[in-house]
Amino acid sequence: PRGSRPCPITGGPGLFLGVLAGGVITGGGGGGAGKVAAWLSLPEEPSVWISFVASMLVLALILRKG
Repeated sequence: PRGSRPCPITGGPGLFLGVLAGGVITGGGGGGAGKVAAWLSLPEEPSVWISFVASMLVLALILRKG
């Protein structure tokens, strides 16, 4: 079965790509929390857990679709 990339990816490289993408998402969510709070006029910054959950969903998607 063909995944989202043109070449087949096994478990090891897929895990690496998923963890790398998760780190970028979590880092971006933590770094951009202040701007999101100002943009949405929130009384405090959103929790970093939101970006963590998003990164885990992306990891699961990458591992599932291969």
